[in-house]
Amino acid sequence: GEYGGVAGAVEEQLFDSEVEEEVETDRGQLDSSLGSGLGDSEGSFLVAVGEAPGYAAIHAPSDYIPAEEALEPPDGHLLLEHAYGFSGWARGNLLLTSTGELVYPTACLCVIANVRGRSASQRFFAGHTAPVCALALHPSGALVASAQGGTSPYSCVWNVGTSQTLATMPGMHSSAIVALAFSADGRLLASVGLDAAHTLALYDWEAQTMLAAASCGPELVCGCAFASDGSLATCGAGHLTLWTLVARYAEDDDGRVEAMALIGRSADLSQLRAPSILLCVAFTPRGACATGMASGELLLWENGSLTRSVRAQSGAVHALALLGGSLLCAGRATKVGVWSDELDQLGSYDLRAALDSLQDAWGKPLGASTASLSVRTLVMDAGGRIFVGTRASELFELIVNNGGGGEQQQGVVR
Repeated sequence: GEYGGVAGAVEEQLFDSEVEEEVETDRGQLDSSLGSGLGDSEGSFLVAVGEAPGYAAIHAPSDYIPAEEALEPPDGHLLLEHAYGFSGWARGNLLLTSTGELVYPTACLCVIANVRGRSASQRFFAGHTAPVCALALHPSGALVASAQGGTSPYSCVWNVGTSQTLATMPGMHSSAIVALAFSADGRLLASVGLDAAHTLALYDWEAQTMLAAASCGPELVCGCAFASDGSLATCGAGHLTLWTLVARYAEDDDGRVEAMALIGRSADLSQLRAPSILLCVAFTPRGACATGMASGELLLWENGSLTRSVRAQSGAVHALALLGGSLLCAGRATKVGVWSDELDQLGSYDLRAALDSLQDAWGKPLGASTASLSVRTLVMDAGGRIFVGTRASELFELIVNNGGGGEQQQGVVR
């Protein structure tokens, strides 16, 4: 997909230099596959076998009817039962709804997964024509916004229970939409594009009307979030901006006309070490802005000024999640940290120990790869279930066992 293959590679080169060689290798393999020419003049298809450099011919069945000779459509149709995969290259691509179902993207689909019990069932939202790049959960927990890549991207708001599209917002962005957020009252939807200006658009989604738009600047934007007072924050490479929607007036032939505008105020990043790359953002219940950095720091901001900085982990902080008054912090590290809204550490969950407990069908430990220890998104419910999505495109459900001390452990059940 556009975002996964292009912007994802750009992100890895910016923030994760040790996988640059892997990105280039994958790109070379993809280019080779697309340029190899599939098919020959005798009706057989050339396909790659494993990682071998050659090809093997697969011939059509003896009773195969070429498409130009098949005049009647086949009886019946295919019904999608299960979708494998998870688009783990983007941040925030995992939601937990009010019914306890997970929502996550795989290619152009949004999967709605019931993960209670030992067997998982799936439903789907199929309202996109290109890979889904971003998700956001409505405050009600019953609606989801999803956005796609492609040359004509758009975002949708849809009902989780029925998979019915309620609103579509096309036309504003010219490149993949990389971040979405609902306002605290659920009335507004913000989206950020991957175009050169990284355009921020603000919608009254029920009216399917764009209220205002603004440029976030030339540097990559990684996330956005609303505060309870309706203000909005965007973060990225050398970028943390607080936005306010204001009314402006202009004169035209019909008299005085009201128009809305987004006014941005940049936070003071002068105290941060360069390069100051802010990968994720969230607002605490009292309205403070928390951000996670590529360097492993967790930062707290008040009115655009840095009030506290703590070393949260050794690797990049890719994900923040709120649960009550606590803040969960995860990324490229072996643990998920639990912090107060004043950034006092309350405990941690040992992710490596949890992953090391996984076994395959033959009882052999699966172990934890480097990519598995790079969490891109996480959610936690009131019952203590933690779901994490990794850069390796894996989803894990963790059972939390609270110990007697500040260090908390858990085991993996999926």
